[in-house]
Amino acid sequence: MDVLNPWMLFGLTALAVPILIHLLSRRRQDVVDWGAMQFLEPSPKARRSLFIENVVLLLVRMGLVAIVAVALARPWFEWPWLARWISSRPQDVAVILDGSYSLDRSDGPRTLADRLRRTAKEVLAELDAGDALQIYDSRETPLPVLAGYQSDKSAAWESVLDLPPVSGSADLVTALTLASQDLVQGTTLDREIVVLTDGQARSWRLGDGSMWDTLQAVREQSAIKPRVWVLTVSPDDPTPIVNAAVSPISLSRELLPPGSRVRLDAKVRAWGNAESLERDVQLEIDGRPAAEHIARVRIPPNGETPVSFELPFDKPGCHVLSLVLTDSDSLPADNRSSAVVEVGKGWPVLLVDGATNDDPTKSETFFLAAALDPTGTSGWITPTVVKLADWEPKSIAASSAVVLANVAELTDEQVKVLNEYLANGGAVVVTLGDQTVATTTEEPSALSRFVSLDLLAVAGDATNEDAATTLVAESLELPWQQRFRR
Repeated sequence: MDVLNPWMLFGLTALAVPILIHLLSRRRQDVVDWGAMQFLEPSPKARRSLFIENVVLLLVRMGLVAIVAVALARPWFEWPWLARWISSRPQDVAVILDGSYSLDRSDGPRTLADRLRRTAKEVLAELDAGDALQIYDSRETPLPVLAGYQSDKSAAWESVLDLPPVSGSADLVTALTLASQDLVQGTTLDREIVVLTDGQARSWRLGDGSMWDTLQAVREQSAIKPRVWVLTVSPDDPTPIVNAAVSPISLSRELLPPGSRVRLDAKVRAWGNAESLERDVQLEIDGRPAAEHIARVRIPPNGETPVSFELPFDKPGCHVLSLVLTDSDSLPADNRSSAVVEVGKGWPVLLVDGATNDDPTKSETFFLAAALDPTGTSGWITPTVVKLADWEPKSIAASSAVVLANVAELTDEQVKVLNEYLANGGAVVVTLGDQTVATTTEEPSALSRFVSLDLLAVAGDATNEDAATTLVAESLELPWQQRFRR
């Protein structure tokens, strides 16, 4: 036995109210002996009858108070012998569907994912018309499919059919936690969680104790803990499969100028192989196999082997690089891994200089422009320097990035153009200096919209050496910094 609203049991303290009323209502009068009263006194039998009536009346009053308190506490029982007297009652049911890529394994003419959907249809068919259900798509980030718990089984089945193809891995523990949280808000006495999976251990996160502790803590929040049922779908052929896959590609660089080289690194992994496997890994460039870039790797049992390629690029543009296992298996989708590299003639960077000094060597962007393009002929990054007074805001559309170097207050037009530039994927870098306008939380400047500071004040005095903000010479400890100490 348990109760849904245990706090309501404090209402049982009201049982003392009828007793107090009974005691307070007793007449307290002086007794005067009068001889004739002996003929009017009730008989002992009448006295006992009156006493019993008072006790029964008191018990009835206390019973009414107790019934109200217990009813508000909502007790429930789980006794099998009561089932014959109780008709079918509504229940809340959460159906969790494994969405991991392992379900794409062939099972005759179909896949395990098809068998899982058929099992889900059978589960839905077992539910009564008054049952409310929710479908959870369990992948790396499990999510509910329906807009709340619903009784429309046809809509639930349509949502199962509309799920995207299986891919990646599943997180069944997080899905169980999410379903348990939703069921805490339920109002029925029967709450069920049905998990449909192919039984892969990885989906259960057995090594992550914190996730299981979180699940247990969520289950303890409800007086009615949902029952969990796990239904495993398996192929007709019980022979273990051997699967090889290519891990995500790691690039030495994603942006490079023409004539530069890029290195691709990845790992070829295998599961279910009792002996070492040999596989050919082919490099494809923009969907075409590169005949000179193919490697044969040996994969240890349930292990992995690194593979890498290095190649130059001369043609500007975006190129798709793919590593492909030429030998197919039961799960072909993970036999390919792709990445994109961009080759450009030069990325234009706009440097907006806010300095008022006419000496170029003392401008805010002199050293930055020299660092971005030391020789002026590299062609990788092309910096363009413009004074704040001469800056046409709309000119930033062709720039890969914009640097606002010690600029003063921005105009409304400049702020609007910068906001649009950021919204379209541009990058804005802000450096501060003596031209920066101090801001407060009450009166923020336009520049503060692009700086993650709530309060900005100017420090130091450039005209007073004693109050100026400078570097401490002793802090320049590295060998290449020693020359700057003076």
